[in-house]
Amino acid sequence: MSEFSVNLAGMQRTMDEYERLAVLLRKSASEVLAVKRDLNFHLLQRLLVNQYLSGIADDLTAQRDALGRMVTTGRQIAELYRQTEEDLLDSASHLPDILQILNLLNPLEVLKWIREKHRREAEELIRNYEQANPEDARRLNEFLSSEVAQCLTEEDIFRIKYMAYTAKEPYRSIYLRSLSQYTIVSINQDVNADGGNYNPAQGGINLSYPNSFGKDPRGDYNTLFHEGGHAIDDCSNVTEEDGYDTGSFTAYSEKLGKDITLREAIQYDVYYNRDNPNSITSIAEALKQDGADGSTDAVIRALQNGTDPKTLSNDDLALYRDVLNQYRRVTDTSATYMAVSDVYGSVSHNALRTGWGHGNDYWVEDPTRTEKELWAEFFANNMTGDEKALAIMREYYPESYKVLEEYAYAVY
Repeated sequence: MSEFSVNLAGMQRTMDEYERLAVLLRKSASEVLAVKRDLNFHLLQRLLVNQYLSGIADDLTAQRDALGRMVTTGRQIAELYRQTEEDLLDSASHLPDILQILNLLNPLEVLKWIREKHRREAEELIRNYEQANPEDARRLNEFLSSEVAQCLTEEDIFRIKYMAYTAKEPYRSIYLRSLSQYTIVSINQDVNADGGNYNPAQGGINLSYPNSFGKDPRGDYNTLFHEGGHAIDDCSNVTEEDGYDTGSFTAYSEKLGKDITLREAIQYDVYYNRDNPNSITSIAEALKQDGADGSTDAVIRALQNGTDPKTLSNDDLALYRDVLNQYRRVTDTSATYMAVSDVYGSVSHNALRTGWGHGNDYWVEDPTRTEKELWAEFFANNMTGDEKALAIMREYYPESYKVLEEYAYAVY
C-alpha cells in the first residue's frame, strides 16, 4: 500500500464520492467480523488516527469508551481490506476509489464527523428508549435530578443514561427498577475525595465528585453503579426480608454437586479450584511439580487463618513465599483487578491483596462483606460494559461467577 497524498484539485468531488463510499460501507458492514457496528465509522477512524491524530491522543482516549477502540494504523486497515476485499467490496476494483476519497478528506473534519455522528446516534438511542420506557426514564431522571445531585453536568447525565439504557439484561432492568428504592444521599465535592458507600440506615448512597463519576479510577461511573449494586443487594429481598441477599442466596454447583453460597464459591475459587490457574492450589501444585517442597494444605490454612508464616516449617514457609510471589507476578495491580485484589484479600487477611481494596479491619468487622463486594463489583462492571474486568472475574472466580449470574436472574 502506498502513502496517501492530498489531492486538492479533487476537493469539489468529495461529497459525491463520499456518499458513494458510505453506501458501499453500509452494504458490507455485516460481513466484516472486525467491524462490529458501522464500517464507515471505523474505516475512517482507523486509517486516520495514527497518521493524523497523534497530537490529540488524549482527546481520543477520552472518547474511547463511547467510540470503541480507535487507535490502529492505516497500514493495518489496508491489510484488513486485502484479507477481506471479496466480502467487503465484492470487487477489488473499488479499493482505489475508497483510497482516493480518503485522500481528499480533511482528517480534523473526519474526527469531528465521527464524534458528531456517534453523539447523534447516542442521543437518538436515549430518546427512543425513554419514549418506549417512560417509567424507567422517570425513575432515572428523578434519581439524577435530586437536590444533592445538582453538581452533575449535562454530560454526566447523558453518559449515565447511555450506560444504563445500553447495559445488558438483566442488569439494565435490575438497575432501573431499583432506583425507586434508594436515593443519592450526598455527594462530596472535594476533588481529593474518593470512594463511596451505601448506607441502609440513610436509605441511599454517598458518593464523591468527580471520582465516583467521570473520573472514577476503576472506569467512569463504576462507583455509582457499584454502590447501586449494594443497594440492590439490600433491597431486593430475594432470600432475606431485611438484609443483604448475597449472604444467604444459594445456587446449585454441578462441579461441587450441591447448592453453595457465594461465600463458599469464593473460598473454593480462591483456594481449591484447579480450573482457576490462579487459585492457591493450582499455583502451589505447579510449583511442587517444578521441585518445590512443602504442604499445600499448610499454606492454605496459614492464609485463611492469618497465621504468622514464620511459624511454619521451613519447607512450608518456602512454599508459602513462593506461592505469594507467583500470585503477585501474574496478578496486575491496576484498578481493573479491583475485584481480585479486594476479595482475594478479604479471605486471606489481606495477604493476597495486590493493590486496590479495603483494609483488613473492614473484613474483620463484617465477614459477609466478602460476597457483598464481589457482587457489587460484578454488577458495576456489567452496567459500565467493562468486558476486560468481567473476563478477569471469570478467570479468577470460575464458580463464583456462575453464582453471581444466578443471583442476578433471581433478582430480575
